[in-house]
Amino acid sequence: RPGFLRSAQYNIPLVQDPLSDFIHSWGFEPVGFGFWSQVKKHSILKDNMLSQFMLVLMSKGQCELSCHSGCYLLSEYDCVIIPPYLMYTAVCISEEPVEYYYLGYQITNQEQKRRYAHLDSITTLQYLPGLLNAYAIQRLEQVYQNARQHEAGRFLQIQSLLYSILIPMFCRQDSNPPLTLPIRHKTNEEQLVLSCMELAD
Repeated sequence: RPGFLRSAQYNIPLVQDPLSDFIHSWGFEPVGFGFWSQVKKHSILKDNMLSQFMLVLMSKGQCELSCHSGCYLLSEYDCVIIPPYLMYTAVCISEEPVEYYYLGYQITNQEQKRRYAHLDSITTLQYLPGLLNAYAIQRLEQVYQNARQHEAGRFLQIQSLLYSILIPMFCRQDSNPPLTLPIRHKTNEEQLVLSCMELAD
């Protein structure tokens, strides 16, 4: 009738889709979250080796990251995944300050962890240019501030943030995200890294 506002509601049935099931099965769990800012050109941001996976999320400036697999130019909205025990160096190369967030995570599912040890990405840096956008950076800043203020629920907020980055990452690798990943033979150096990881566990 005239003047009556009609509304429509659409109920979307929630079922476990293959990508969600695939990512959830790994048991990704955040172990560290932080922010880094460097204003001096040519200064070394990091010269390090970590014991867990590390997401580096660029929010401003440019830096050059080097490791055994090559040299990568990182700019705003770029992302890299640094695997455990990979030595790397990052150098500020822009006039403007370099700012980035870092999110460390581990695989808690032991069965998947053993499977992951046979994948190419275990000892290779993963470079994902332009994975982020302005909204993602805004969310990073908000979750970071909540964590600094020790807000209740901060762990789940960070874990949700981690999954929100992993989903487009897997989607980018293939328009139909693979549920199995390629396997290759390891070099002697990579086998040594994997043996150290098993001993550490």
